[in-house]
Amino acid sequence: MVTIRQLAQRLKVETRTDVAFHCIAIRVMLKTGVNMEEPRNDTDPIALAKVKATLVEMGFQYSLMAD
Repeated sequence: MVTIRQLAQRLKVETRTDVAFHCIAIRVMLKTGVNMEEPRNDTDPIALAKVKATLVEMGFQYSLMAD
């Protein structure tokens, strides 16, 4: 199972800049309440599902989030 921190690392690579990643992380936090940069519980399946669903809604490929 992928963790929220691992997902954040993959997203950083995908976005190629810290500024772009930070903007996406803020949007995810506003929508889900999950801080991708400093998650409280990195392996919480409910939080991870919320983050994944939000990223898909934002147009990111599900393959980015695959286990």
